[in-house]
Amino acid sequence: MGKSGAGKDTLFKELLKDKTLGLKTIVPYTTRPIRQGEQEGVEYHFTDEAGYRSLLEQGRIIEEREYRTVCGLWRYFTVVQENLDLERESYCLIGTLEAYLRLRDYFGARRVLPVWRTGFV
Repeated sequence: MGKSGAGKDTLFKELLKDKTLGLKTIVPYTTRPIRQGEQEGVEYHFTDEAGYRSLLEQGRIIEEREYRTVCGLWRYFTVVQENLDLERESYCLIGTLEAYLRLRDYFGARRVLPVWRTGFV
């Protein structure tokens, strides 16, 4: 996590390249439109407002943020994944400080470790 432009994506990709860490990814969801160069299931799972509401009604959303943009309301959120096994696997994802706090509260502080990216070195 870190401020916009701090290099979170770069650090994320470098961590995943190190196969000795054995990291898997948790892919967040968004209701914003897919951007050029993005792929479904890589940067995000792209859904619409109906998909968001369905996941919310199922109680599968761990944390969420919403942003009112000139293009409308965009939501970003993390969903409980059925195959998530924190006892046997380690995961990495990019998020905000608020997302970290909610994930920590959901999974427990012992299982969620933050990495704060302050900028390029």
